Parts: sequence; C-alpha cells; structure tokens
Amino acid sequence: GGAGSLGRAVAVYLDERGAGHITLLNRSDVPPATVETIRLIERRGARGSCVRVDVTDREQVQNWLGDHAREGGSPIRGIIHAAGSVDDRLLVNMTEADLMKVMAPKVTGTRVLHNVFRGHHLDFFVMFGSAGSVIASPGQGNYAAANAFLDAFAHYRRAKGLPALTIGWGPWSVGMVEELKLEKMY
Repeated sequence: GGAGSLGRAVAVYLDERGAGHITLLNRSDVPPATVETIRLIERRGARGSCVRVDVTDREQVQNWLGDHAREGGSPIRGIIHAAGSVDDRLLVNMTEADLMKVMAPKVTGTRVLHNVFRGHHLDFFVMFGSAGSVIASPGQGNYAAANAFLDAFAHYRRAKGLPALTIGWGPWSVGMVEELKLEKMY
C-alpha cells in the first residue's frame, strides 16, 4: 500500500517530521501521483524511493531487504503497513479465494513483515486497520476479520516487547474509501 493514497500521505507526514529516507513498497506499478510524492520528498532534502515488492511474498521482501543492505541503504527504523483490499460479498457467497484476496494483504503481509524484520531494532511497527473490525458493513466479513487480525497481532507483538500499533481508521476521503465510493455507506 506504499504507493496508494494513504502510503503517499504517510510518506509526506514522515518527511515533514524529519525522516531522512522513505521507501514505499507496493505490489503493483507505481502511479504518477506516487512519483510526484517522491519528487516532493526529495525537493525537501530526504531520500525517497518506491519499489515494486509484494509484502505477502516473503522472498520478495527478503530480497529487497538484502539488496537495500548491500547497496548501503539506511537502517530500517520503522514500518507502516498500509496494504489492503476490499471485495464486498456476503460470507455465504464467498469462496476461499474471495476471502484470501482480502485477508492476504493484511494478514499474510503483516506476518511476513514481522518475520523478515525480526531482529531489526524498529522504533515503530504501525498497521493500518479499520474500525470495520468491530463495526463492519454487510458484506465486509472478510475485511472485518482481516482488520481484527491486525488488532490481535499488535497485542502479540507488544507481549513480546516489540513495538506495535494498529490504527482502526474510520472512513476518510482518500484511498479505497474514495475509489470504491464507500463514504456514502457510513
């Protein structure tokens, strides 16, 4: 989700607060708006990059991290996991593939990031969840479950003495909410 609307907003936020290097990981092609965000960050003096990496694929994340280290990249100080997907349908009409389409970015992606960055000293590990974990709309059982996992995983990491925070966002006017016209549903 690094190249999506939320990822771009977070990149600007981190830049404004003094982050020296911001890397956005995204599973699909880099949209023009993300290129503009990287240029903005760089004009302000930070280093910015966007890399095509699917966080649900452990090998891709490990390969990126290895390349990053070999190229003398800055130490990773924090992770903001903003990946997500929506595919509304009632549970009775949902196949396992439908369920995994929504669960994988959050559940598998979180576990991959947790495992790959085990042993790294992170200042933060923030997962973008949703208030939908407790107040989901009809047809969002898969989305509610994925976000509830993030809440539980934050407790798991904290119990291990690791940084973790899940933000249960409500609807806002960017990202999937805007793209899927979900604002009117809340």
